[in-house]
Amino acid sequence: MSGLDHPSLLGFEPLYSHLDFLAKQRGGDAYPPYDVLVKNTNTYIVRIAVAGFTKDDLRLIAQPHQLLVIGKRNDGKDAQENASDVFHSGIAFRAFQRRFALGPGLTVTSATVADGIIEITLDRPELREAGVEISVVNKGE
Repeated sequence: MSGLDHPSLLGFEPLYSHLDFLAKQRGGDAYPPYDVLVKNTNTYIVRIAVAGFTKDDLRLIAQPHQLLVIGKRNDGKDAQENASDVFHSGIAFRAFQRRFALGPGLTVTSATVADGIIEITLDRPELREAGVEISVVNKGE
């Protein structure tokens, strides 16, 4: 038994798969580059460089505890659109998948694309710390 599967940790099964997901993300592809901004304790903004991709080339899929961003050019063109005209091709238009692990309660509230950057806003509702007292009664009452 490891520290993560201790019998007093109830309901943390989603966290185990979340941690497994994070472990698999290490050393992944750096394309496309991205930034994560913390606007406040409940709002995060993810900015991904998607130059050459239109809004129709991008898909966002919110799954439990993760956000998947997929970029695939739908026009069938790649970095060498007209091979006979290209002297040097250094701009990457290759398809990508970028995964982000999401903490408890984070949801995608908006996504906009402009000037080669997709900006994804994630919000978490205010968490309340107040405890709830539970009454103890005799069995059968």
